[in-house]
Amino acid sequence: MILPLPDADTFMKDFMAISEEQIGFIVNYVEKGGLLVVVLARKEINHPSIESYKLLFEKLRWAVKLENGGRSVSGTSTGNLEIENGGGVVILSWDEATGKSAIDEETMGFIEFKLGLR
Repeated sequence: MILPLPDADTFMKDFMAISEEQIGFIVNYVEKGGLLVVVLARKEINHPSIESYKLLFEKLRWAVKLENGGRSVSGTSTGNLEIENGGGVVILSWDEATGKSAIDEETMGFIEFKLGLR
């Protein structure tokens, strides 16, 4: 599952947030073995909807914080998150996700492993 943070220039800003029900679905998907790829924002998000993405990270029990309006992350574990039963989470920058810059070898290997390509 690919989850891009919303574009700061979106027309309908109230639809940028993910609901608690959607957060529950995403967390369940990852806990049951799914791979979630989060794509950071292209431009800084200055809208309260960013809080819903922060809540998602909390529910995944990942010590990662969104910074710079969703353009970067910080925390004790900013790399790939592996869930006990096989699921995982990867964070890509906008440029990595769009092919403007390369995805590092470790992250690419993690994605390939989680997708059964390795």
